[in-house]
Amino acid sequence: MAQPVPEVSWRVVAPAASDTFGVVLAATAAEATNRARNELMEQGYLYARIDSLGSERLIWVTTGPRAEVRSIELVGVASLDAVGQNWATREGGAFRPRAFRDDLAATAQRYADAGYPEAELVPALSTDSSGVRIRVDVTEGPRAVLGGVELVGGRSRSRRLATRLAGVQAGSAFEPLDADALRRELEATGLFVSVGEPRLVLDANRQLVVQVPVQDGPPGAFDLVLGYLPPANGGAGGVVGSGRLELRNPFGGGRRITVALNRTPGLVSAFDLSVADPFVAGLPFGLAGTFSGYARDSTFSRQRVRAETSLRVSRGVEVSLSASREAVAPGAFGTSIVEGPQRVVRSTGWFFGAGLALRRVDAPLNPRRGLLLSIAAEQGQRRRTPDPELEAASSSVQRRLDVGARVFLPTLARQTAVVGLDGQALLSQSGDPAAGRTTEGELLRFGGATTLRGYDEDAFVGEIVGRVLVEYRVVLGPQSYAFGFGDLGVIDQPALPDRPAARLTRPGYGAGIQIRTGLGLATITYALNPDLPASRGKVHVGLSVGL
Repeated sequence: MAQPVPEVSWRVVAPAASDTFGVVLAATAAEATNRARNELMEQGYLYARIDSLGSERLIWVTTGPRAEVRSIELVGVASLDAVGQNWATREGGAFRPRAFRDDLAATAQRYADAGYPEAELVPALSTDSSGVRIRVDVTEGPRAVLGGVELVGGRSRSRRLATRLAGVQAGSAFEPLDADALRRELEATGLFVSVGEPRLVLDANRQLVVQVPVQDGPPGAFDLVLGYLPPANGGAGGVVGSGRLELRNPFGGGRRITVALNRTPGLVSAFDLSVADPFVAGLPFGLAGTFSGYARDSTFSRQRVRAETSLRVSRGVEVSLSASREAVAPGAFGTSIVEGPQRVVRSTGWFFGAGLALRRVDAPLNPRRGLLLSIAAEQGQRRRTPDPELEAASSSVQRRLDVGARVFLPTLARQTAVVGLDGQALLSQSGDPAAGRTTEGELLRFGGATTLRGYDEDAFVGEIVGRVLVEYRVVLGPQSYAFGFGDLGVIDQPALPDRPAARLTRPGYGAGIQIRTGLGLATITYALNPDLPASRGKVHVGLSVGL
């Protein structure tokens, strides 16, 4: 088999200047001559002539004058502004064929991105001794309709689901897409390990389809959070924790099923089960159902069943309506009588509410810039049925408010400040002050790894609870960061049988790290409060493992 002839350097020399004009690589003299001629034309020397080939691989040329662009005329442009203004080819400049072809290709891509995939640009050139005159006839064609979004490489190619997840409207006149925002919407679903760069294609129905390459994530995840509480009040230390199993996209359609079990200090446990369908029967609204159970030793138990429907108003904005039923039942200790009233009163209540969620961040798991906001308000009627020998049945109107907010502010390179607010309020109203009294089983629980760090889980109860938090993060990777934090909690505690009414202010602080490991996403937090020495902080270790 013959070996290819290696390419060598040929110098292009313009006699008038008597210096080297350029260098081309070629295997033969004929190839060198062709490449030299093409390169000269690309430099604007349309009339260049090859004079001779000399020794030592020299190519002698006469360049002649550069061809100057005398005029540019675009005919038929109606839908795009500033067509041609950003071209490399300009009047008064040298005419370079390759640059001109790139200008036409870039303009055709602009038309495609604006919804005119069938636009044609036909150039006509006229040359004479004065230079080059350019005319481009533009046929824009009809504006395309957006056919939807397709996921390339995923298990499901359902265009309807992908379009809903991406937050775009199929069947409408095509508008230029924000590719970064589209990727963030898909990443925020948690269904994909990676989301690639979207591209536009024209389907068989002459509709523009956004194709997005994706890599599916695991169909489920198991989250485990364990905490160590140091010895206190002469007792031994203990381990607390929670586990959560999430099934993602079971039966298709983006559905989720989540089961969570929490074990807090003492004989306290909580169980949550939720099922959510983001697009019921393919419609643009979602439906979710939740069952929550909470038991506190022999004091009381509480169950709540909740249904919610949600509607995505625009990208990153969602509104919801909810209905729920809550029941509180006293245990043996809860029925005890302390200074008159029963400690925990049996009660049931129906609540109806509305919510708003806003998500404007640049990354779902590790944002550096943006805003997260959620507001939910409920109102309902609660009926209390204590021991009839001690108290008469009563009812009251209750209002509940739940607010959460995070603001992400980039500071130095790979560093971010986070300012946040979490708050809950429970307000009861009745014509009879005794009837409107909130009992222990209805109050809000506060404290622990997800609410007020540095304190025991559910260490506080109140009618109004909240915290202001500040975190400073150093970004270590796409999903990894180290952080220091400070919390300031406020608890409005009503009078209870074993404690007086009080308004408490409690600070907490500490540091932690979130890091992507081969096993999953791991989080370690060490939290303190002013009453704890540094050696007795609260340690929480979390791990999220894909199934």
